[in-house]
Amino acid sequence: MKKIEVTCGYREERENGHVTYYGGSTFNGTCYKDMDAFEKGEGVIYISEYNLLDYIAGEGCDMWTRETLLDEVRETLEDERLFEMRDNEKFVEFLARVVLETCDWQDLSTYLYELTYDDSIEEMYADRKLWDK
Repeated sequence: MKKIEVTCGYREERENGHVTYYGGSTFNGTCYKDMDAFEKGEGVIYISEYNLLDYIAGEGCDMWTRETLLDEVRETLEDERLFEMRDNEKFVEFLARVVLETCDWQDLSTYLYELTYDDSIEEMYADRKLWDK
């Protein structure tokens, strides 16, 4: 068995390919977060506190990957009729990274949805120097 420390928490990988995820403590709660997996585009990048509880209980739970997060960002931008932003892949990746870096217990979709209420997304998009590199 190999223990791999991640940004928040760790995972155990067994020789048979089975992986077990463990959350780490944050200021606001618990989560599993792996920024390296996000950068590489491989594996689980995030499990929220609530989903970790389901996972520990042996129930199915949502485990975020880079692709599922990018898809969620695109869908949210489309739902909000922010089509120019949705079609700009640099901005989509930037926004996904902001959401992942910020979350430390809640579900990624919850935080992304919160950003649509206070015009934060529009402000980030308008400040091109933040994301257009």
